[in-house]
Amino acid sequence: MYRFILSFIFSLFFLSNLYGAAYDEKILNLHSKVFPKIILTDKKLNEKLLDEHIIISILYEKVDKDKALELKKAIKKNYPTLNGKNMLVELRTYSNLDKNLSATAYYMLRSDKEEILKASSLINKVNRISFSYDNKYLDYGVVMSLHIGKKVSPFINIKALKKSKIELNNNIFKVAKIK
Repeated sequence: MYRFILSFIFSLFFLSNLYGAAYDEKILNLHSKVFPKIILTDKKLNEKLLDEHIIISILYEKVDKDKALELKKAIKKNYPTLNGKNMLVELRTYSNLDKNLSATAYYMLRSDKEEILKASSLINKVNRISFSYDNKYLDYGVVMSLHIGKKVSPFINIKALKKSKIELNNNIFKVAKIK
């Protein structure tokens, strides 16, 4: 019986990590406050607006839809407008990401390596900021994440930034951690 209980607990832990229940609410809340401000560091932000709106697209796997909705709600609550511009937050599954990318910036929840590589490649080709929940995705071409240590700072993948031809305000480099 003891073995069965341990097996059951292990299975629950494994499945919860595999299928999206392992997001840290404090980190998501922090991201909902920081990511929109990071968008403002894009020197060509005005060229990336759609009908004068800042559009954030949250990319997610179907199992993470609830987390994507929570993040959307938090961003909209924190920023009904940003720098005088209206904010729109849309949700897209990784499987529905295509070459017609029109959002101002992209927030990436968890997915497998192949989906992250594909999404970051498409986003970099249209010169948009990609920002991920998991900073290990910087290894897969994502432009930014957050480094959370003694201090919280943007974590920039300089190679992906150059590849995407995004020009950021120099002030961000004073506080950012560079990969």
